Amino acid sequence: YGTFNCVDKAENISRYTYVKKIIELLNIDCIVKPAGEKKFKRLAPVSKNESANNYKLNLLELNIMEDWNVSLGKYIHLLKKNLNG
Repeated sequence: YGTFNCVDKAENISRYTYVKKIIELLNIDCIVKPAGEKKFKRLAPVSKNESANNYKLNLLELNIMEDWNVSLGKYIHLLKKNLNG
């Protein structure tokens, strides 16, 4: 049947918002500043945001994915736990 990709619930999350949240959750003393597209050379075109939509799951009313903030918080918590032993 193939590989399926599901994403958490989010709308128009910029890379800036995403990275800023990671820095915040890791408690890193760092200021994250937005940067224009020309600051980062890309080999291929990419969208302007980090969010996607579970279109078919939504149509079937089967989208049980969490909000991206919740899932990212859980993931960072596990990373910190594993890094600290």
